[in-house]
Amino acid sequence: MSKLPSGSYVTIQQTDWQLPEIDGLEMAQGLKYMAESQILYLAVLKKFTEAHANTVSDIRLALAAGDDVTAGRLAHTLKGVAASIGATGLHDVAAMLEQMLSQKTGKEGGGSSAGTQLQLLELHLTALLSQLELRLTQLWLDAGLV
Repeated sequence: MSKLPSGSYVTIQQTDWQLPEIDGLEMAQGLKYMAESQILYLAVLKKFTEAHANTVSDIRLALAAGDDVTAGRLAHTLKGVAASIGATGLHDVAAMLEQMLSQKTGKEGGGSSAGTQLQLLELHLTALLSQLELRLTQLWLDAGLV
């Protein structure tokens, strides 16, 4: 049995599949963080799609409420997870947004550049989530992750 990040257990039988190349994802880096386990990496990518589908919306809500700290925490979390799965472009954009929000906290201004960075983050995240869903759904089904 393989333990998924959510704490649930499933029986996984790996067949002769291999992970496809996905734009925006450096799989070699992500696999390194997963001890070269393709099935663990596949499970983490599935969890990523579920956990971060609403991250940009959540950041926008926090910013609209004037809660730059929560918005920065959300960007920080996305940055860390992006690094661990090998999404280096997404990591870099999230890191820049986090930095902008931390500099903005307690200060006036800076909102428009953070807004532009949030739009860039949305582009990167949406593209990656779409690619993951498109390229991995069948593997998730085969692995019993769906």
